[in-house]
Amino acid sequence: MLLKDFLMSLWSVVNLLPHQWWQVQAADSLLKLVSELKQTAIFSGFASLNDHVEQRIEEFDQEAEKTNRLLARIADDASANLKELESHYYSSAQRLTLDI
Repeated sequence: MLLKDFLMSLWSVVNLLPHQWWQVQAADSLLKLVSELKQTAIFSGFASLNDHVEQRIEEFDQEAEKTNRLLARIADDASANLKELESHYYSSAQRLTLDI
């Protein structure tokens, strides 16, 4: 009877091994899938982040161009105004009386 119980227990363990092996394989496959999903999420996040950074760089470059054009226009206006003031100063009657 003891031998019979032992053999039945052994048979139960032997029958469970394929099931447990399948569980281990399924768990391993699941872990690999999760790892791949994480890598995909990370890399797609980097790609998205890079796209956003490139877009912002382009926007800042456009703003820099606008600012440079505006500053050039302001410099031209200031130069023209200074020339006009200088012309008025040198042709004014007050300056002529001060030089005398």
